Amino acid sequence: MGPEFLPGGEAVLYTITPATGSIQSAQIAVLDLRTGTSNHGAVSPNGRWVAYNSNASGRYEISVERYPELGNRQRISSGGGRAPIWSRNGRELFFSSLDGRQMLAVPVDSGTTFVPGRQQVWFEFAMQVPTAGTRPYDITPDGRFMIIPSAQADAGGTAQNLIVVQNWTEELKRLVPVK
Repeated sequence: MGPEFLPGGEAVLYTITPATGSIQSAQIAVLDLRTGTSNHGAVSPNGRWVAYNSNASGRYEISVERYPELGNRQRISSGGGRAPIWSRNGRELFFSSLDGRQMLAVPVDSGTTFVPGRQQVWFEFAMQVPTAGTRPYDITPDGRFMIIPSAQADAGGTAQNLIVVQNWTEELKRLVPVK
């Protein structure tokens, strides 16, 4: 996951991956640009909650705690999970299944208290398994998912193509000139 500014622009979310590349030692961190201090997690849009995955139990699970003071930890996943991401409005928390084949969603009330709903399968799609420092999906401002498919997505296990079009506005101007 690349660096992302948090709501208000006073902090940056980034990933710390140790030189050994150990997945168990990687951490998602939040750098407070005012103080230079760092806390770990994926912070909710309202800045009150942090979601993270941890394998302290021996399996990666998604938990949420109050932010920035931490506390009131609640496990969100019921069968493992990785790479949490908040919906743009903060009303849902999404995360990948451990095998990367399902996107799971938990409806939440994340106001002054945190109240999670039941975990449900949002959709199934063979995407890359999230590893240290990666999240093969993101949510666009209009709420749609962008996903990087897994190389094993089709039955034959052949790699799929991902086409990136740069400077597409110039191509559009060339194809559809304004009169």
